Order: sequence, then C-alpha cells, then structure tokens
Amino acid sequence: MKTYLPYFMRKVGIAIFLVFFFITTLSGVDDFMAGLTGKTPSHLRNTHAAQEELIFSVEEQNQLKWIGLAGSILSLLIYILSKEKVEDEFLTHLRADSMVKAVGVSWALYFVIKPLNWADQFEGLVILQLQILAYILIYTYQKKSKYWV
Repeated sequence: MKTYLPYFMRKVGIAIFLVFFFITTLSGVDDFMAGLTGKTPSHLRNTHAAQEELIFSVEEQNQLKWIGLAGSILSLLIYILSKEKVEDEFLTHLRADSMVKAVGVSWALYFVIKPLNWADQFEGLVILQLQILAYILIYTYQKKSKYWV
C-alpha cells in the first residue's frame, strides 16, 4: 500500500480525529441526557414543548453526526496514508494484509449485527469508519507482534 504523506501527518490525523469524535459525541448529547433523566430520546419526541428542551434540534443533531463521521473518516485516512519512521517491504505487506482483514472483520460484524435489528445504526459512513478503525487496530497489533518480537 502506497504512503503519500510525511510521518508527522500521523499525529495531525489523530488530533483531527479527536476533534471530530468530540463533534460526533455532541450530536448525541440530548439522547444521553434523556437517558440519564429517564425521558424519551429526542428522535422519538413529537411535541413542540419537548423539542424546545433540546440543546440541539434534530436537524442539527443529524448535521453534527454527519460532519463528525465525515471528518473522522478523513482524519483516519490522513493517518493511514502517512509514512512510518522506517518504511520497508515488510510494513507494506502488513498494510495490505491488515486492509484485507479489516474489510472482512467489519463486514462480518455487520452481518452478525444485521439480524439483531441494530443494523439501522450502520449507515454507509459508519461502516467505512468501522473499516478504517479495524484497519488501524489490526495493523498496529500485527506491527507490534511481528516486527518487535
């Protein structure tokens, strides 16, 4: 797998990811508060008075969620496409192997969760984000277990 960005962009990618992860978390703050206080989650409320209690409107929550997902995917791609300090053929092979395993793991997880009716939570960007996170975890694990042992 070809790397295109310098090594320092790995840290930039992680920093950007944390910012967008926080934005994604903000999109669910109303549902978190509803669960904490025992009220109905915001997407199930239909009354005008219940909508006024929200920190963010339902439309703003959806916008924040999509902005957070898209930004976190972009930041993780920055991380993935950045070089290691020492780049060699073994790490290139590990990258390709990790990508294949990550795609398999994320889709296997999707098809396990789908019959449980939780699949409506897995939209296109969420699956892509899951694949990228699985790639980073698998690559890091394989690199540490095979390279430094």
